[in-house]
Amino acid sequence: MIIKPKRRDFLLSLLLLNTVAAQKLENITVLPFSGWTGNARSAQEYQNALTDKIATKIIQSHRFNVIDRTHLDKVLAEQDLHLTGLIDESTAVQMGKIAGVNKLIIGSFTRSSTELHKAVYSSGQKISDAYYSAVVQTSIKLLDVQSGRYLEAAEAEGTGKSSDQRNALLNALDEVAAAVITSFEKYFAIQAVITSVDKARVTLNRGSMGGVKAGMDFLVYDLPITPGQAMPTIESGNESIGIVRIISAESESALGRIMAGFDKVQAGHLIRETKTEVNTLAMVLDKTGKQVIINAGIDLGIKAGMTFDVVTAGREITDPMTGEVFRTSPVKVGIIYITNPGTRSSEAKIIKGQEKIDAGMWILERETAMVSVSASLSVGLLSANFAPNTVVDTFTVNNKFTGIHEVIVDYSDYEPITGGLVFQLTGVRRDLVQGYSVGFAFNYFSYTGDVSAWALDIMATYDLALVPDRLTISPGLTIGYGIASQDLPGGIVAQISDNVSSSLSSGGISITPQVSLQAKMGSLTITGDIAYRLWNISSWSYDVNTGKKDDSGNDETESFELDPGMIPYPEISVGGLYFTFGLSIEDFWSKMTNLF
Repeated sequence: MIIKPKRRDFLLSLLLLNTVAAQKLENITVLPFSGWTGNARSAQEYQNALTDKIATKIIQSHRFNVIDRTHLDKVLAEQDLHLTGLIDESTAVQMGKIAGVNKLIIGSFTRSSTELHKAVYSSGQKISDAYYSAVVQTSIKLLDVQSGRYLEAAEAEGTGKSSDQRNALLNALDEVAAAVITSFEKYFAIQAVITSVDKARVTLNRGSMGGVKAGMDFLVYDLPITPGQAMPTIESGNESIGIVRIISAESESALGRIMAGFDKVQAGHLIRETKTEVNTLAMVLDKTGKQVIINAGIDLGIKAGMTFDVVTAGREITDPMTGEVFRTSPVKVGIIYITNPGTRSSEAKIIKGQEKIDAGMWILERETAMVSVSASLSVGLLSANFAPNTVVDTFTVNNKFTGIHEVIVDYSDYEPITGGLVFQLTGVRRDLVQGYSVGFAFNYFSYTGDVSAWALDIMATYDLALVPDRLTISPGLTIGYGIASQDLPGGIVAQISDNVSSSLSSGGISITPQVSLQAKMGSLTITGDIAYRLWNISSWSYDVNTGKKDDSGNDETESFELDPGMIPYPEISVGGLYFTFGLSIEDFWSKMTNLF
């Protein structure tokens, strides 16, 4: 049985075959630039040097066949013509047609200068060697031979430096050549045609011989391609309909993967290389618990550790008057983290949004780090049991700097301290992938009986999700340093310290195991902590001046410890077991930045 192809498929195949055959690279040549200031020998050298450098850049772009100077001279000689005198713009089109050139680059030097910078010496030692700096400016145009019109015009400048004048100028010409390619980028970007589409994979009519390499990105355009004619030029007003990333390249063909525009990209569409970085776009294929599978793998550059935002397509809104359908912007519903990339698909772990993420949702490569910075303010009740001193006695304080003092103490009417308040300001940096957090906290402890303390802590916790994206428990450990203080009645401390100190103090290191519970409500998180601070204090001191100055001119002080019998509360345990309750704001810094 003979199966006849449908007429549409046959015509499409024929069109593609003709198009492929027609996709010969256009011929281009670079005419020697005019206008170099200097003697004829140097002018010829630098004109030829720039011509060669531009030609080399064009060859590396694989966008055109470059007609070199030797071939051009040969063709013109056969017509009894010479290149000299033919670089005038009025005759350039004629020359191009004779030589079989499709496009010409014509240019002139508008400035070429060098400057000698002398060697620099300091204290008889050479700091830098002498060198020349050079500046070359040019005016360049790209001429289309067939239409006889200029496609583009630009000014290109190059700077260079070297130990000699000649190489400084050559280095500047290197920059000019690169600027030419940049100025005419849309003409030098690689273009090809999609010859077939198989689901998300496409085949191109151009391969490694045409400069196509794995990892390159191409924008797809729905532009008409006429058999037998050169590919159309993509103008700034043409909008792309999709994105293709190259997976592999043979000598004359390449295999790509559609990154965007799955429902629009078709065989016969024109594609052009883009230098703009394209973030990977893929889709969630399957979800099981906290694990998902996406339809992108190593072929699209997926690597372990990459993170993606999971987004919805956006909500459709219909205009009741016209019936026109509008779509809202995509909404981010979660974040995933690549754990096991495969050839064409990858496994990932859900970091945020476990309840909202589902199969069929799109994923977009994230540009921000997988961390969250939050700030919280908490307050809590302290449980304490500090017994007062029961001593009633007279003490002699002998201080070598302030003299001898007789101090009478009587704490018989002092009550035990049984509680207080703690205020805590915390900043936390949370690693959303690994699940641990590090941060700092400032704590202020206030007790009855003129006893207080503060501590500056560093903390580390590990997050365990009880309810995904809702309830988290975080065991952790805090290490800090703080200072506690308490007053003596009757201004005793001021008396014995000659007014240098107003209260007794004691510093020390504390260790605090803690467990935190966080309940998330939008961008706010309600926090509840239970902690036990190991910081016992039994020695109290005050400062006095020594009568000397330090290197900065400030008074030197020295600490003296008091007899425990003189202290109202000689032994306290700062913190002990306590509970705090507060609010935390996630992504605190970005939210504050948006406000101001």
